[in-house]
Amino acid sequence: MSLSPYELVLIAGGFAILGAIIGGWIGLRNALRLYHIAEFNKATIEFKNAFLPEITFLRHNANIGDLGNSSDLGELLQFGYINRHLRAFEIFRGNLSSNVRKSIDQAWQEYCCHPDNPNVPFFEQYSWKAIGKGKSSEEELKRLALNRIKKILGFAKPK
Repeated sequence: MSLSPYELVLIAGGFAILGAIIGGWIGLRNALRLYHIAEFNKATIEFKNAFLPEITFLRHNANIGDLGNSSDLGELLQFGYINRHLRAFEIFRGNLSSNVRKSIDQAWQEYCCHPDNPNVPFFEQYSWKAIGKGKSSEEELKRLALNRIKKILGFAKPK
């Protein structure tokens, strides 16, 4: 069976159109994937930056600003929670898969919520005054808070 030149042109044109459709679809998928990666990385940076004043204070005992004006560790962490952490957490959490979301929620609850009532912020756990320990326990409480913050930020790895 031989094909006429017109039939060959129609077949070639069909393959060209099919190739353009497939190429466009692949290009769209890649563009959307890159967009989602860029948004995730942007949320990751914002999430990490929200904790920077607390990390600097906990590691180096230096107030670089935006910590409030209390000398109590629990109150400092609660100030950051209200003013920066919660907003950054919600934005970052929206970029996670459901499995990772469950894990970070658990770490978040451990960091800032009451063990018996997960809907209540409980930063008194980091205050040596509130838990009835002496001032000497402040370094231990700082390490505890820093470890819990590191655990939360462990989920914020750029793609």
